[in-house]
Amino acid sequence: MFAIGALIAERYGLPGPVTNLTDRGFDQIAILIDKTPLARTETNDTPTPDAASAMAIASPHAAAPAFRGDLDSNQGLTVNDSGLDIIKTSRGLRLSAAQSGAGWQVGYGHTATANEGMTITVPRAEELLRDDLAKTEAGLREVIGVPLSRNEFSALVSFTASIGGVEALQQTDVLDQLNRGNREAAAAAMLEHTMVQRGNELIQMPSLVERRERERQLFLRESDIDE
Repeated sequence: MFAIGALIAERYGLPGPVTNLTDRGFDQIAILIDKTPLARTETNDTPTPDAASAMAIASPHAAAPAFRGDLDSNQGLTVNDSGLDIIKTSRGLRLSAAQSGAGWQVGYGHTATANEGMTITVPRAEELLRDDLAKTEAGLREVIGVPLSRNEFSALVSFTASIGGVEALQQTDVLDQLNRGNREAAAAAMLEHTMVQRGNELIQMPSLVERRERERQLFLRESDIDE
């Protein structure tokens, strides 16, 4: 079924008012569709990996201008604690693997090595999360053509992981405005990605509204204790 697949979701992250469902509690939508139960999380939040919740409609969007990526000033950047906190809060934590669709997930939405019966510690969950985000970090360095602060980079890591990856980011006004040097416009463009398709309707998800505002604020924050 088209609306369900996590892999489909990773390939369609989307511009304008359409975004992807990435936040805690909304894997229940997928459950209602495919009838596949998820195990309860070890915390009070119900985690959903970004890919599994990216169920927005694909729509045409002009690609961002071709700016030179791989700037030396961005090479040492990694997601900071503030960016990680946004992602962790959104996904929630499972210390025991739970079935999600046809696969398994554990920790903060980790799927690559998750399997039935797998249990991990909190530190291991964070290690897996950082490993999962490494591809997003590397991809961002390639497509961003302006120097970034660590807060800006970290906000973009969270946003990009949420909408389905760097390919999805390249179809948004966020990257377009950023590479044109319009940083405030880029931050504001994040707020457009709060809608998901449910049946024939586009519905705004409160959790995405909250997440996007946190990402915007982090992007615009001038200094950070862990920057």
